[in-house]
Amino acid sequence: MIEPGAWTESSGPRVLVENSDGAELWGYAAILREAGYSVATCAGPTGVDGRVTGPEDRARCPLIENGHCELVDAADIVVTACNVGQTGQLLKALTAAGKAGVFGVPEPMAERYADSLGGAHVLAYPVTEERLLDAVRDTLPASPQ
Repeated sequence: MIEPGAWTESSGPRVLVENSDGAELWGYAAILREAGYSVATCAGPTGVDGRVTGPEDRARCPLIENGHCELVDAADIVVTACNVGQTGQLLKALTAAGKAGVFGVPEPMAERYADSLGGAHVLAYPVTEERLLDAVRDTLPASPQ
């Protein structure tokens, strides 16, 4: 497993995977790396020192708070299991940063979020390898001809 924040070497597009569930984070990153993408990971919003110490820290995300995140800046696409309460904020921040996003949401909520997430791709849970790869391919910005 690569360290959070480090990009794997690949000539493929850069995909940032954000998920606070370590098993899902590792699984999604492995699937994408095996498919030829350069991948970096983020465990999601944390406290100032990088640790979650209480509920107030769960809302700390440099992209949402400051409009800037080095990992997002370097990514072609962001795949996130965003906290439902922060989805709107994160979508707005990604849009302002000019980044495409894939948002993982529970299956029963997928249709509702598809309408509210505009141009973002909704990835319904449970996530399968096929669903993940299709979502990333469908969301990646078109390459210049």
